[in-house]
Amino acid sequence: MQLAYPIFEERLVMRLAALAELSLSDRVKVREAAQSSFVISEEKQLKLSGPSGRSRLLVLDGWLARSTSHRDGRRQIIGFYVPGDVITPGTALNFAITTDLTSVGQATLCPAPEGQSLASAYVAAAAVEQAYLHRQVVRLGRMNAFERVEDWMWEMRDRLLLSGMAQPEAFQLPITQDILADVLGLTPVHVNRTLKLLREVGVLTWRSGYVRFAHEGAPSQMACEELGRRTSRTRNGTPFAGQA
Repeated sequence: MQLAYPIFEERLVMRLAALAELSLSDRVKVREAAQSSFVISEEKQLKLSGPSGRSRLLVLDGWLARSTSHRDGRRQIIGFYVPGDVITPGTALNFAITTDLTSVGQATLCPAPEGQSLASAYVAAAAVEQAYLHRQVVRLGRMNAFERVEDWMWEMRDRLLLSGMAQPEAFQLPITQDILADVLGLTPVHVNRTLKLLREVGVLTWRSGYVRFAHEGAPSQMACEELGRRTSRTRNGTPFAGQA
């Protein structure tokens, strides 16, 4: 399947306007800033550790993963920046933990312009980023594998809708199952098994880089009952919380 996307500058305007009411002059500034974009190559890593000399950036295209790594090489992805998002180095989040910012595939960024209404949007963006972090903590701490995958998929769909990069029933997902495992604290094998189950019970499918939901809202009652029956059976066998 193919989805039609807004041009780069309109993605930014849509996303920022969802955070705060933008003045006409600030909308013009965003469109002009998009003309000064630059490309980050695949797997390019930017360091985000405490106060930084980097200026605030806007994501026009591509995904960037925010992660931290253990000394033995294990990685936990904390979250993603997607088209329309605001990257603000030196925020409170960065003082508490050293994080890496790595492009997933090729990404296109541009400097964030300044303006009165844009300042309000940037403040709102930082608050939203905190909310996403809290949701990730709950996901890892209190959800089982099936809930983690489904909740994360809905979150990404909702975020991409704000910049016109998704449809209510589908969105493009440019990552691998291995990367999803690093996001959700699961093994790749467990992610694969979970995706298969979600497909079989009619919740969602992930094929050829696109996620499609069987229902635009919550899964049907029948799908929930079938998922509950199968997960109940799984608890009596293989590990359920994601450590398989």
